[in-house]
Amino acid sequence: MSNINQLILYRMMKADTNHRPALPSSATDRDCLSVRYKHLSQQSERNPKVDVYIDDNGIVTVQHQGKYQGLSLTIPPVTNIPPFMLDPVRGLVRFTINPTYFAKHDHLMYVEDSAVHAMIVPRYDMPIHDFNRYLADTGPMWEVDDDDE
Repeated sequence: MSNINQLILYRMMKADTNHRPALPSSATDRDCLSVRYKHLSQQSERNPKVDVYIDDNGIVTVQHQGKYQGLSLTIPPVTNIPPFMLDPVRGLVRFTINPTYFAKHDHLMYVEDSAVHAMIVPRYDMPIHDFNRYLADTGPMWEVDDDDE
């Protein structure tokens, strides 16, 4: 879909006091450097507000019902970011990351699932806590994007 070597991806997230992506304080925190999760038995809920589903053993699979599960990203341009994410009331910061970081990552991989959306997903089925830990470990790779051009 894209030229991965030149691509910078966007993610709107809360920032910590050091201007790095904030880590969650609970499993339901949103807009952090993590994924929200629920048990497979809750997948029939209306508006589940979840990024991944886990099984009885706390395992997240790479794909659930034929779709990747993971951390959402926006493919440039900036106008592809959903407008609700830009609402100043949310207090989010636009971060960027280069997907080439994930090409050789042992545990995470980058996938594009549309022309405007991509994800960081587990490279293999893994415990949800490991997945969120690997995502948190990418914190130093994210940069604040304050270029509005």
